Amino acid sequence: MRTKFVLLITTYVLAGCVHGTGEVIENQSTNSHLISSQYGLMGGGWSRASKEATEKAVDYCETKGKKYKLIKEEQTGSPGWSPLQSNISFTCMDAPTSPTKINGG
Repeated sequence: MRTKFVLLITTYVLAGCVHGTGEVIENQSTNSHLISSQYGLMGGGWSRASKEATEKAVDYCETKGKKYKLIKEEQTGSPGWSPLQSNISFTCMDAPTSPTKINGG
């Protein structure tokens, strides 16, 4: 019984420490992109994973001089049992241009 308890606690603690972000994966045929981030329940869970993935997507688009646009977010994992992962599909849209003033107005 003690071994099972130690194993359960160790797994729970390690699940709280797991995190990771991938690089942006481009799908050129659909002009869309995918990025993922994951954290354990104790490490911030889905909210932290979603925030981190979104920030990386925004940064990615900004480096291209474009604006981030969310297509879809999918959250996977099981709280307390496996890392909680956020997978974000997005596209980078042309940034809006400033209006041109005509005749000084």
